[in-house]
Amino acid sequence: MTQTLNKKDFWIWLAGFVDGEGCIYISKSKSANNCGYQYSLRLEIAQSNKKLLDMIKDRICAGSNVWNKSREKYYIDYYGNSHHHNKAYGLKITANKALKVLEKIYPYLQIKRKQAKLGMMFQKTTRRKKFGRHKKAPKEYFDIQEIYLQKIKALKQL
Repeated sequence: MTQTLNKKDFWIWLAGFVDGEGCIYISKSKSANNCGYQYSLRLEIAQSNKKLLDMIKDRICAGSNVWNKSREKYYIDYYGNSHHHNKAYGLKITANKALKVLEKIYPYLQIKRKQAKLGMMFQKTTRRKKFGRHKKAPKEYFDIQEIYLQKIKALKQL
């Protein structure tokens, strides 16, 4: 499917796919040296069709390997019937690669447009390389990252 689309049509299609099956967020994790936190822009797409995610990954030349997100989960519906969740796979694109993808699909996003804009602003204004690899960033740098994290979380609550 994605192989037959020209470049513009592919980005339009991917925007619709991200609107429906994607997640744009800022992750926060303990830094490796346990001296604070690391923040990272993430674009994640979940789908039961692994082959489709592999095609997207190959087409955008970004993202980690497609991984199996599913867990053996059952749930009981209102009528007492037992159901099994389908397998789910994920494709995660981070940091500057996520920025590049978001810049391509932003004009076509409908539902996740605000999250994409915040994500792009976050990545552009908080790039770590400004401080060098081994220099400690000022507190204000982390404060700004936390503000973006909270703003993007608030949009998910709507």
